[in-house]
Amino acid sequence: MRKLFSAFIMLLAVSLELHAAKADYTFRNSSGDSLDQDLQLIVCKEIATHQLGLKRRQNSGITHGYLIDYNRLELWANPRINADLRGIVTAKFRAVGKRDSVGFDLINTLIIDSVWNKDGRLNFNRQGDAFYVVKPGGWVDQEADSLWP
Repeated sequence: MRKLFSAFIMLLAVSLELHAAKADYTFRNSSGDSLDQDLQLIVCKEIATHQLGLKRRQNSGITHGYLIDYNRLELWANPRINADLRGIVTAKFRAVGKRDSVGFDLINTLIIDSVWNKDGRLNFNRQGDAFYVVKPGGWVDQEADSLWP
């Protein structure tokens, strides 16, 4: 259960990192209710712990080739099955320059089985933490697109 909570906090920290311009955060459950103060304190402390890991990964050397608009995370957790955590990440972005691929820095233990956009299934390749999605015909400068598994 600790691994599952830690993975959730890591994903939450990544999500918050993308919106770092906001000065304060209110954490809400799926019903939209604010979490109680003790739970918010725990979440904040866990995020601070994982921020160090995020900073370490910021200079990964991966050519990303896009400006992210947002990432939408949909997660399913089953603590009864060895802390099973599954999910979908939808990335909405704008291409920077003309390019045939966009890159993501993903921990190599994440399993990606497919990538789709509005035109259909896309090819991808992976070497360690570097994950590149390839689009036939490529993206033009400032083209908006979304990718999902």
